[in-house]
Amino acid sequence: MSNRPPSGWIDRAIHAPTSVAVGVILILLFGFISLLRIPIQLTPDVDQPRITVETRWPGASPVEVEREIVDKQEKQLKSIEGLTRMTSESQDSSATVVLEFGIGTDIDASMLRVANKLKQVQEKPPLADEPTISNVDARSGAITWIVLKRLPGNERPIETYRDLCEDEIQPALERVEGVARSFLFGGTERELQVTVDPRKLSAFKLTVDELVAALRRENKNISAGDFDEGKRRYVVRTVGEFTTPEEVNNIVVAHRDGQVFHEPRRVACASDRQDRGDLGGDCSQWGQGFFTAAGRRAHGRHGGSKGWLAALRALAHASEYPRG
Repeated sequence: MSNRPPSGWIDRAIHAPTSVAVGVILILLFGFISLLRIPIQLTPDVDQPRITVETRWPGASPVEVEREIVDKQEKQLKSIEGLTRMTSESQDSSATVVLEFGIGTDIDASMLRVANKLKQVQEKPPLADEPTISNVDARSGAITWIVLKRLPGNERPIETYRDLCEDEIQPALERVEGVARSFLFGGTERELQVTVDPRKLSAFKLTVDELVAALRRENKNISAGDFDEGKRRYVVRTVGEFTTPEEVNNIVVAHRDGQVFHEPRRVACASDRQDRGDLGGDCSQWGQGFFTAAGRRAHGRHGGSKGWLAALRALAHASEYPRG
């Protein structure tokens, strides 16, 4: 029996050495070209899992923010499972704590642990807001900026469009895949301001705390339960939230020795106005003013530009928005 291998492609390769040589050269050539064009990155981009805890305390100094908020939060958060690094930043009226975790950490489970730890923080300042938790690095830059301007002929002040942006535009952008949060700068908020006259307050022997307590007490909607009348069920409630300055001026401030002190207009001035406060942004720049909305991408989610274009297209065709 012969041990000679069956004839086939080996025999054809032996009898056609030129074709084999050309094929080998082409393979080596294309391989060399591909090697030169392959991107080489010694430090590839890796999304480090981060959780940001932000707390606002209007009017507080950075020292007070660090002592009353940041230190207490760090004391509870430092024992979270998988935490590799924790940094904090105390600013005027706000506190930010950034938690970094190892690669591969379940960010959703970690956010739940962070929320449970924050519930254990005791003695939160009464005027401080509840902390907000997000899987966005507060120090990362925005991925998109959107400017809102008035159309020619529109005389309405640009800063009065903030409510429209908060109620309609901002939620639409945050529904885009990959966008974790959007920020709105500029504009004014409608509010009722009560300006106290210290001399008149002293003349009626009242204090600022009594006036503030009266405003908080009266500015509430209280539920009174429900009752059944035949086949119908009625829900009863007392509507007391202020909507006009006149309602503020008609409340009872205090009871003292059988005497009722009412009408805050005698010691203070209530007014309805647009207040910029700490919203940021100069709405008079470039002659017209502008809003800017900055979006930040969520960890591990990439929406791309198609999602932003889809959101802007939907906003442009929304018929319920006021023209201009």
